[in-house]
Amino acid sequence: MNKLILAKNRKVEFPRRIKLTEPDTLNNYTYDLEFDPGLITEPGTNIDADLINLLQKNTILDLKCEKTETTEVNTNLEIEIEGINEFSVFQGMKIILLMKTDSSFEKPLQLKFMDNSEENGEYPVKIYNNGTLETLNNMPKGIYQFIFIDDSFIVISSGAGKQEEENTREILWQGKKTLANGDFINCTLEDILPPVHSKNYTLIINITHTNGLNTDIMVPSAGLLFGGFNITIPNIMQGQIAYILATVKRTNNSLVLSGSKYTVQPTSYYINQVTLIK
Repeated sequence: MNKLILAKNRKVEFPRRIKLTEPDTLNNYTYDLEFDPGLITEPGTNIDADLINLLQKNTILDLKCEKTETTEVNTNLEIEIEGINEFSVFQGMKIILLMKTDSSFEKPLQLKFMDNSEENGEYPVKIYNNGTLETLNNMPKGIYQFIFIDDSFIVISSGAGKQEEENTREILWQGKKTLANGDFINCTLEDILPPVHSKNYTLIINITHTNGLNTDIMVPSAGLLFGGFNITIPNIMQGQIAYILATVKRTNNSLVLSGSKYTVQPTSYYINQVTLIK
């Protein structure tokens, strides 16, 4: 299940207070401390709830439709996201939705978000047609990317296909490959990609950070050609921001990642698995 966590700053009555107990007596002493760090040459990045929520808002949620329901007015695609009631749907929210079967409905589509069986809300699905924003009631099986703007989820890309077979997943590579263990990224997985003339597909690259955080990066097959597909992987480690900027592309049938890593702490990234959706 997908999950959003609304980060909150800690609140206490005495933020600078500690308690000292002398070992030879029963007396307790309470003090307020004043931090004196000296000359601050770099204030650093403030790791707080605002930053963590911003990082979540800049990710793309990989979702699936759990079930559909039809009312007198609309057809709802039901999606479960834990924490969406507290986090709430927000302007610019980006999602990727996998439709495993062709779906054609008599009534306009809406996305209906659920949070542990509690309803969050229903939001219209729209698409631009010759410069006009229209409702949608037909979604062939495939992968769709939406962005939430002005109370509607708008289709911004579609990997829909007309093939008769269902979308399937195939593991192309599995193991532990160092992606970044220094300031530069230079990683190649040799001869794992389908031929360049294959039909459209999507790669899911699973990456692990030193602190154990695991993330999936989705890369469309078309993005692997020419200049490649740009990715950003943020993370937080030991109170510092650590992230990589990389380009993913194909060289013959090999998957090549190159770029830079930015962090003030020693940190490593590993590729664990590459999966193909077709």
